[in-house]
Amino acid sequence: MKKKRHYTKPLFRVQKEVVEVEEAASGEAAEVGEMVIRRPATFGRGRMKGRVVYVHPEGRFHMVEFDLPRGGTLRECFAGAGK
Repeated sequence: MKKKRHYTKPLFRVQKEVVEVEEAASGEAAEVGEMVIRRPATFGRGRMKGRVVYVHPEGRFHMVEFDLPRGGTLRECFAGAGK
């Protein structure tokens, strides 16, 4: 008869880190090419400086391009079209 394997359960559960996404302020429109400071949810833990590369025609969202410290770029969309 085979011996039954006993698996141990983890003593604690790891909580997923929740990153706040800054929503743009309404009423102030960002323009393409403008430098803004945002907190990307997909990369980094703090605020990063980036350049606006696209603004939705109706102002629903805007896309910001960040230059990463080790090379490459990251693009992320943020709600609204404000600063």
